[in-house]
Amino acid sequence: MNAKRSDIGETIPEEFVNVVIKKQTVSFTTLELVKLNNRLASVVIEINLLTEKYDYADVIRENITILYRVSEAVALLDMIVSFAHHCTLHNCVVPEFSDSINIIQGRHPVLEAVGREVVPNNVSTVSATFTVVSGPNMGGKSTYLRQIIYMAIMAQIGCLVPAQSATLKIFDKLFVRMNNNDNMRASESTFLREMHDIAYILQNYNQH
Repeated sequence: MNAKRSDIGETIPEEFVNVVIKKQTVSFTTLELVKLNNRLASVVIEINLLTEKYDYADVIRENITILYRVSEAVALLDMIVSFAHHCTLHNCVVPEFSDSINIIQGRHPVLEAVGREVVPNNVSTVSATFTVVSGPNMGGKSTYLRQIIYMAIMAQIGCLVPAQSATLKIFDKLFVRMNNNDNMRASESTFLREMHDIAYILQNYNQH
């Protein structure tokens, strides 16, 4: 602020800071004004940053279709590279599709990918629409079933599968019920949850 020397008098008030005395005028400010100026400068900077962001948002909005296409292209390329990497590291084959499942020396893709030792398995449902898998506890039944499901999914998304040969059906739905947990919040025992899941499967399954 500027003021005439005659208006201030001989004694400059203590609240004035950064005082500059000239012949006819006195320049000064106060701590409160300094704080307000700093706050104003911060607000101006913040407004400028928000303005730039809104400008960028307008540009992005105008070109969002192109960005979506680029994103889809990058995602597709990433998927293809992942497929190629997997097939390079593991002995995979191109699956065929039929009305039955026939897998020769199939291997669990996840266990093999993490370096676990896997035992190849054969799967054949040429003349069966229902298969019972039995065996002792911890004998590998769940792993065996997961292997079939993983290979079916891999085949349908266009990836080669880890097997000597593989013929698979095309599925439009896959239902899995493999845990034994109850649901205390809904007052459901393990048995009741199993019955609900089985009922859902029976209501929604089809020949595919």
